[in-house]
Amino acid sequence: MAQYTGSFNATAAASATNLNMLSVYSTVVNMVGLVKMFSWGGGDTSLINQMTRWARIATNTPATPVAVTTAMTNSSAGPAAISLMASTWTTPPTQTAGVNLFLQQWNSQGGGGVIVLPIGGEWMYVGAALAASGGNGVAIGSIAGTGSNITFGFQFAE
Repeated sequence: MAQYTGSFNATAAASATNLNMLSVYSTVVNMVGLVKMFSWGGGDTSLINQMTRWARIATNTPATPVAVTTAMTNSSAGPAAISLMASTWTTPPTQTAGVNLFLQQWNSQGGGGVIVLPIGGEWMYVGAALAASGGNGVAIGSIAGTGSNITFGFQFAE
């Protein structure tokens, strides 16, 4: 499988259900993608507590997503454009409240991390049309905290 990576520098906006920071998804029906690695980090100038979640997209009706450019990690060929990454929306995707793949509290003044998922333990998503069809993506959302210099990223395979 070809692997791709992308990241986005964001301003945190807390929400109980919106996955409003970064997403990876596919609109190609039955296309399988795997999240292999995800990352987060902050460069704020003051101590700000963040609570961030990674979750499956439950209600996927985002409006006007802004694409994030991805790069291929295991050759010089360009992305196949089957999977898409988006950073901001007029209507962001949402999740089922409390159902998280990963939840992390961290400090956005230099805090951060990278999680490489184990072989066989990657987060799978299956492509579907963008119309209330959950499960066709994984996204990141802020539960608590504000901040203006926060970076999130995904590495995925398809």
